[in-house]
Amino acid sequence: EAHFVHEPPLVLAHLLSVSPRSDEGDPLLGAVLTAGRREKREQELSISDAVPTGPVIEYQGSLTTPPCTEGVVWLVDPTPRPVSREQLSTFLALRGPVGNARPQTGGNARPLMTRRVAISGR
Repeated sequence: EAHFVHEPPLVLAHLLSVSPRSDEGDPLLGAVLTAGRREKREQELSISDAVPTGPVIEYQGSLTTPPCTEGVVWLVDPTPRPVSREQLSTFLALRGPVGNARPQTGGNARPLMTRRVAISGR
C-alpha cells in the first residue's frame, strides 16, 4: 500500500500488486521512488496520476506518521496498481525497522470511535 499525502489533510492510498509482466512498472510510483529514496522531499507530480478513476473507499482517519494528526480524509483506491518487482523491492526498503512509522498501539484493538466508511463512485 502506498500513501500520497496532500494539503489540507488528505491521503490518497493505493494498493500495490506485482505485475505479471516483470518489466511493467507504475509510472507514479516510479517517479516517487526516483525522487527521494529515504529523504523526505517535495516534488511536483501530476495529481491526475494519483486520483482513482473508479469507486473509492472514503473515511476519516489520521496520518500514519508522527504527529499522527487526526481528522484526515482518506481516499482508498481498491483497485491494485501494477508495479514491477524492482519497484516493490525499492518501496519496501524505505520502510522503518518494524515496517510502520506509526507508534504501535498494542494488538488490533484500536476503537473505531465514530468513524464511518463510505464507498463512492459506483
